[in-house]
Amino acid sequence: MSIVEFPPGVMIGDAPHTHEGQEVHVVIRGRIYAEQGEDGAEFAEGNSFSWNACTPHLVKNIGEETAIVLISIYTENENDQELI
Repeated sequence: MSIVEFPPGVMIGDAPHTHEGQEVHVVIRGRIYAEQGEDGAEFAEGNSFSWNACTPHLVKNIGEETAIVLISIYTENENDQELI
């Protein structure tokens, strides 16, 4: 999990990207546009969404203030151990 700050107009990467795992996003502040494959939507404070990160995706700040987004990425790893 990480908290990511997006200044106005900033996008993660130069183009849609992919990687292993599942992602969950919670918009803490601001407005963002998220796109996965051919689907896209705007999200504001308090909104959340999730997706399979293997599909090309991007997130961009479309607001006039810095957007803050909590992002959690889950990937299966053979070296992970259960917590007891």
